[in-house]
Amino acid sequence: TIKILVPGRIVPIKNSMDAVLLLKALRDNCFAAEMVLVGKVADDSYYEEIQTLVNKLDLEDSIKFKSMTDQDTLSQLYRTSDFCFFPSRQEFGLSRVPLEAMASGALVISYGGESSNEIIEHKRTGLLVEEGALSQAADWIVALTKSREKYFEIRQNARVEVEKKYSLASYVDQVESYLNFILEGR
Repeated sequence: TIKILVPGRIVPIKNSMDAVLLLKALRDNCFAAEMVLVGKVADDSYYEEIQTLVNKLDLEDSIKFKSMTDQDTLSQLYRTSDFCFFPSRQEFGLSRVPLEAMASGALVISYGGESSNEIIEHKRTGLLVEEGALSQAADWIVALTKSREKYFEIRQNARVEVEKKYSLASYVDQVESYLNFILEGR
């Protein structure tokens, strides 16, 4: 059974609903997968919609919700997951999620939100799919599960990339550079 982690607040812009639909697409293809959504419920009505969908699709046995957790527990979740699905539609931001997942060995599949399209090199350090392309994301998961060599290659490339370009010191320098760029009015 493949384990998929979906970190992020439970709000529409983080697009947790697509995670549930991805799990359903995998199940429709007779593919065994479990999913954990971890993050603070910041929109109760959206969370209720997700719960209703989970029940309607009969996925209660394959999906778990965890509230926001400490960094050690989140790190353990990354390390024990095969994939990290990052469906955020938030256009701007500097999310740590893809970097943490890549450094921990969870292969990232993302829509490219929150600058993840600048971090992930498609098919080399992770996967970028169009927003809502859940069948494509499911196909990638199935294909990479069958081709373990390619799966491990992408994970290794991601880890090396994070260590090389996105160490904590490098990350802070990049954020400071970006903020200076904005403050200087460029």
